[in-house]
Amino acid sequence: MALNLKYTEYFLKQWKQYNPKTKNQIQNKLDLIVLNPFRYQKHENHRFVFKVKLIINNNYSRLMYAVFMPDSKHITILGVFPRKSNYKDFEKIFLKTKHIHFVHSFVFVV
Repeated sequence: MALNLKYTEYFLKQWKQYNPKTKNQIQNKLDLIVLNPFRYQKHENHRFVFKVKLIINNNYSRLMYAVFMPDSKHITILGVFPRKSNYKDFEKIFLKTKHIHFVHSFVFVV
């Protein structure tokens, strides 16, 4: 079953700010997510939310994504969240995206 990627506004704003090296690192992870969306660790208390370990600018971060959101044919990339903030921004973005289906589909070229 092939799943398509969708991106939140939050992630798209982040993407524009990243340098080419970081974009390439994230794109490699996105390619792996498409091949097997269940490959990475689940996020606590969320059934279909997963997190990918990243180090961006010497800071530990997590690329968070939701499988089967907004429907069974998509993976929604929620954003990159720093570990030190205990994912506070993630909770806000997840709740917005869960109730409003305004995510976008794009193909990134690095």
